[in-house]
Amino acid sequence: KKLLKQIDDNLSKYIKQLEDAISIFKYKEERYKVNYTISVFAVTVDDKEIESICEGLRRTDKCLLLDRNVLAVVFDYTDYESGLKASENLLAKLEPVVFPAKIFISTTNSIDFEDYKEHIRKTFELLVYEIESNIDDVPSSMEL
Repeated sequence: KKLLKQIDDNLSKYIKQLEDAISIFKYKEERYKVNYTISVFAVTVDDKEIESICEGLRRTDKCLLLDRNVLAVVFDYTDYESGLKASENLLAKLEPVVFPAKIFISTTNSIDFEDYKEHIRKTFELLVYEIESNIDDVPSSMEL
């Protein structure tokens, strides 16, 4: 699978980009005890403008194009349920943009992790599992 190889080849770059982008979310979590959700979307085509789905996000959320077909979104001030719902809303916007391509999504909430690096790593592990298992169009998540 081309998508799996791409993620494997670029994983450290993706993780670094996401680590750099979430510093404000880590701060708010430590200071104010508010959680955030990370969703990573991976699409089987790389010729679509997938970042267009980020239009209309709240100003406090962060959209990060990791690659032409891999997008991370950090939803600020979200618990597990509202993060999953926000992820589903973006999926609904993304489907018509990339149809008929497959979309794989992993969604994790910071409340489930003591360390932000583990949070990011698990988000990508879940994404890889989704791709390997061919679970597309469903924002899967980890419940601990």
